[in-house]
Amino acid sequence: MITRKLITRTTAAFLAIGLAASITACSSGGSNPGGSNTGGSNAGNQTLTIVSYSPGPDKKAREQFVADEFMKANPGTTVTVTLVPSDNYDSLIRSEIQAGKSPDLFEVLNNLSGLQPYVDAGLLQDLSDQPWVSRQVSGVQATKSYFGKVYQYTAELNAIGVIYNKDIFAKYNVSVPTTWEEFQADIAKFKAAGVIPLATGAKDGWPLPVQLEGMVVQNTELAVGTQTASQLQQGTLAFSKSQAWSEALNDFQGMVKEGAFDPQASGVTWPDSAAQMANGKAAMMIQATFAFPLIRQNNANVNLGMFPLPYKEPVVGFGLGAMLAMPKSGNTALAEKFLNFFSSASVMSEWVQKGASISPFTDVTSATDPASDDLITALQKSGAEYNISTGIAASTAAVLTPGLQGIVAGNETAAGLLQKLDAAQKQ
Repeated sequence: MITRKLITRTTAAFLAIGLAASITACSSGGSNPGGSNTGGSNAGNQTLTIVSYSPGPDKKAREQFVADEFMKANPGTTVTVTLVPSDNYDSLIRSEIQAGKSPDLFEVLNNLSGLQPYVDAGLLQDLSDQPWVSRQVSGVQATKSYFGKVYQYTAELNAIGVIYNKDIFAKYNVSVPTTWEEFQADIAKFKAAGVIPLATGAKDGWPLPVQLEGMVVQNTELAVGTQTASQLQQGTLAFSKSQAWSEALNDFQGMVKEGAFDPQASGVTWPDSAAQMANGKAAMMIQATFAFPLIRQNNANVNLGMFPLPYKEPVVGFGLGAMLAMPKSGNTALAEKFLNFFSSASVMSEWVQKGASISPFTDVTSATDPASDDLITALQKSGAEYNISTGIAASTAAVLTPGLQGIVAGNETAAGLLQKLDAAQKQ
């Protein structure tokens, strides 16, 4: 059977207790207090524990599909998935691993930069020799350069662009913008008409860096062949001295001041923002291709399109999605078996179909929403993985999200956030 626990928002202390209890109980199989924490020697334990940060309802269904199919193919095996809010997620996962109460697999928050602290601490299993690695598309293969090894299973790719409501554009006689100036003019038109120009789930935090990094990757300072991204990651170039980051943050702050977002955006969650798009309350959303299923769950008939963000150069940022990492202290034998099953062409085909996502494997066809066709065409011409290309690292990612939330709320500035990013580089 599959057990799915949804831990609601509450204090960090309560979350830590709840996560510790659920992982210990699920990984122990009811007999060994150490659970599945004896690595490969625990291969006889047929309970697989997975921890994921709370996704939308569409992703819950997809995770359950994979778990159910694995259990059908492996009678006697139990897959237990624990869902945790993104607040304090990483600190809770690290504390559980270090306390010897490790899950067998966990989803990585904040892409490759979110993986970095676990790699630096030597907590993760090297997956470079797994059979599915050689089947990954070139965009995923290239991310090996981030660590020199493969530490994550990537289940999908997501491209960043602007999702828009075609009916709202037609109603107000607005054309799809091809320049930043036209984009700003469209924002002003929608605001004047009483329509939210850009929906965003600022309360949940993570949607904001997706938007900003989609802007940053388009700056020529970070073009392929330059050293800027690695200099930012290594701390030899300050963020405040980076043209790309300074311009993007100031332009993001400018959008806030111009009223591009919901005046109450600080209280809007990711699911709420998807509902705003679906129900015609918002005209646009800067987000990745994974957003379509949740929007359409709110309104299957909404008339959507997606165009490249017209910020600077025509580069489409893309990220690795639904990334799973394997702690060394977990039940690695069963976890490897699960990932090999997950990567099979038949399971992955269903996975990408259910998520309308871009396939990370050469032998599995992508199943993106037709509304994203224009963006996918642009991605094929010029794309950049945004963690590698923007210079963000774990320490700077930790201050970027709350800093952007502060800008949206009006209690932070672009200049102040640049200073905090500079300080975080030194940590």
